[in-house]
Amino acid sequence: MNKICSICHNSICISFFSKNKRVIDGFSSFCKSCRSNYYRNNKERKYKNQKEWRAKNPNWDNKWRKTHVDSARNSVRKWEKNHPEYVAQKNIKRDQKRSQRIPSWLSTKEINNILQFYKNCPKGYHVDHIIPLCGKIVSGLHVLNNLQYLTPKENLIKSNSFKVKV
Repeated sequence: MNKICSICHNSICISFFSKNKRVIDGFSSFCKSCRSNYYRNNKERKYKNQKEWRAKNPNWDNKWRKTHVDSARNSVRKWEKNHPEYVAQKNIKRDQKRSQRIPSWLSTKEINNILQFYKNCPKGYHVDHIIPLCGKIVSGLHVLNNLQYLTPKENLIKSNSFKVKV
């Protein structure tokens, strides 16, 4: 099946067109090579427009995520389900960073106390590192006195930041 490109006006096989649900036939009105040439030739203009739009709409992504919590969560879960190798790699990296932050002088008893701290976490709370393991300014250790319980909201707001209490 062929389609005529709206830019080069050639009759091209439909497989050379990007999918677009908003168009009646389900494919873009111009072929992939014309699209590629357009973006290559208008890079500066495209980035300028994007920069201006982002300046006018600084929190557009956060606003959408806050108003579409279930959709955002489901899209992340769907992506993770379809890409288990990336999820596994991310988890391995996180575990390696944590294991690098466990001091060699930590005894078995202290390690068991940390595990018990995680097990005793109240329902609806997160275990948080007071001084983050991979902070921007400072990095802490994975020890018992660096752990605290926080609500999910507080923990997500805190992220990997560290504020000195005065």
